[in-house]
This record gives sequence, structure tokens and C-alpha cells, in this order.
Amino acid sequence: MKTSVLMFGVGLIILGGSYNVASASVFSDDFNDGLTDGWWLGYSQHTPWVDGDWRIEDIGLPHNGVLTQDNGGDHFIALAEGIPNSSHTVETDIRFNQVAGYGGITVWYENDDHWVNVLIYPAGGRILVLEDGDTVDGTIYSYSSSNDLWYNLKVVVDSITGELDIYVDDVYVLTHTVTTTHRSGLSGVNSGNSGASFDNFQISWDDLVGPPTTQDQCKKSGWKTFNNPAFKNQGQCIQFLNK
Repeated sequence: MKTSVLMFGVGLIILGGSYNVASASVFSDDFNDGLTDGWWLGYSQHTPWVDGDWRIEDIGLPHNGVLTQDNGGDHFIALAEGIPNSSHTVETDIRFNQVAGYGGITVWYENDDHWVNVLIYPAGGRILVLEDGDTVDGTIYSYSSSNDLWYNLKVVVDSITGELDIYVDDVYVLTHTVTTTHRSGLSGVNSGNSGASFDNFQISWDDLVGPPTTQDQCKKSGWKTFNNPAFKNQGQCIQFLNK
């Protein structure tokens, strides 16, 4: 199926004023059309002069077309083009190649220096989160997985708190809180060592609520409703309207 973006928009009227809600937007790709349009197929973040060998392969049922990369090296990235996000959810099916393939999801890719990678590394028995140009150390969480098996990896991203909720096969695993303040950018996938394959990639946007149009909307905890922009308290919401 071709990649797709679905958008639905509504407006709300509350407390004597109105604001916009743009909800339920989804980008998805199952790679079954054999095309990579809509993707930037990139290089190794660890050694940027080394290109990845990203390609689509038909592996038959039940997955059919998959996006794969198995060039030797670390942290090869592929990004969905033209869809920057802050708070959102990214998920993909992923299979790690023998003997030491790893891979995962990239979020908040702004440039070569600012991004976050969430990786599963079966041979290392870990989930690894790397931030802002760090391609070596990162934060390590113990996690058992296997090469040559398919998993579903999902990362729920909150740009306000910096929390990344990580799920594998729809089971909550852990929450990582980032230190980076760069919390908006492109999303995609990444792989290294023996590489990995990806299928059923999806980005879903959090509903955008706001901005407020009256001070009444900021009162009685109304400020908590908004995420476009988000506010820390009622005063900040009212101050936004007074600019």
C-alpha cells in the first residue's frame, strides 16, 4: 500500500470563545508497493561518510515488502520526509539480522547534532536510548530479545515532559526521560551492525488543541487543555493572550 496521510479537523467553542482542534493525523507505510518515495534514506550517524544500503525487499507472506538495511556499521537512519512532529507516536515492526543486528526508531531528528534514537539490541541484551549526537554511550536498559524474530516497537513521545514511553508487542516496557531540549523534528527508523528490516511503519499525531482565544479559556484548569501551545500554568496561558 502507498504511504498515506489522513487528517481530520474540527473546531470547538468553549467558555465564550473558540479554538481549533486538528486531530487524528496518520502517516503509514507497509512498503508493499516496492517504492521508497516519501523517505530520505540516509547514512551512518556514527560514520557519516558511509551510506546505508536501504532498499525494499519482498520476503513473501505475511510481510511481503519490507524496508531493509544491512550495510556494516552503526546507526544508519531513514526518515519519513516532510512530517516534523513534537508530541506523537511512532511504531514499526522490526526484525534484527543475525548475528548482532540492532535497530529501532528515530524521533525529533532536527539535524546531525539533534535527534533521539530508541534501539533494541538483542546481542547486547538491552534497549538503548541515544540523544543529540551520542552514537557510543547512551542510556542502557536491560531487555531480552532475539535475532531473526519480528517484534513491534512503539514509542510514545511527549515533547512537554520529555518522556518516551516504550512498548514492545503492545506491552509497556519502560519510560525514558530525555535531557535534550530539542524536541521537535522528523521521525524514522535506524539500524546497525548486521542490520534490520522494517514493516508497517506508522506515525500518528497527538491532537493539536489551541491556541486559546479568551482569558476565560485559561481559567478553572482550562490551560491544561492546550498543547498548541502548551502552558505550565494559568498565568502563562493568560500571558500568551496579552502579548
